[in-house]
Amino acid sequence: MSIESLMWLFPIVFMVHEFEEIIFLPLWIKDNASYITNKYPILSKKIGTKLMNISTESFALAVLEEFLILSILTYLCVEYKYYSFFAVLIVTYFFHVLVHIVQSIALKKYIPAVGSGVITGIYNIYSLYTLNFLGYLDWEYIGEMTLPVIIVMVLNLVFIHWLTDKFRVLISAAR
Repeated sequence: MSIESLMWLFPIVFMVHEFEEIIFLPLWIKDNASYITNKYPILSKKIGTKLMNISTESFALAVLEEFLILSILTYLCVEYKYYSFFAVLIVTYFFHVLVHIVQSIALKKYIPAVGSGVITGIYNIYSLYTLNFLGYLDWEYIGEMTLPVIIVMVLNLVFIHWLTDKFRVLISAAR
């Protein structure tokens, strides 16, 4: 498989994970809202209301925004051979999956996204291994850029949840 094909698999792998979230997470949140609120009351007060009320449509909008950003960044990484920045994206996605695993452990419940996250983690490891084996990675650059990219990812997540809240209100008014 060419390195370009391997890189272009990333948005596909990302969407496999996100489809599990889109399909199962909103209903899972509704079904487990009282459990989450009882287990983590302070955290639930801060972020719970918005997450507990997220619709599948709003969640899909958030995923679309993330997919478009990831696809554009993947295109740039493939086109200009930004292998180390691509590795930063892979590590950032791995961080995203790790958050789901920690959430699942903390709640002592399976969370939709853990299964696909673990499976897609195999792609992450293989991609990093292959890029490293071919000598394409600058690990110092990856180390310097991972935290800033994770911060941007978290800020984007805050923005997209704000946007989906507005979208939810708009959808509710239209019904």
